Amino acid sequence: MRSKNLKVVFADYLSKEVSGATFENSMKRMTSPVSTMWRTNTNSMFQKSALGTMIKKPNVAVTQALAQKT
Repeated sequence: MRSKNLKVVFADYLSKEVSGATFENSMKRMTSPVSTMWRTNTNSMFQKSALGTMIKKPNVAVTQALAQKT
């Protein structure tokens, strides 16, 4: 790295796998357009998830009232 002669050799199978037609679709986390993400209610999604059923978020009105009193 000091003399800037760093060389990287990738495995042969990797270049074939990455250039394949199905690779891009398998790496996508979300196929819906970004605009739908902005319209999504994350609070309701969290409450429906497994973690949301285990951890309850505090009531916003109560926490704001307590914060104002302190």
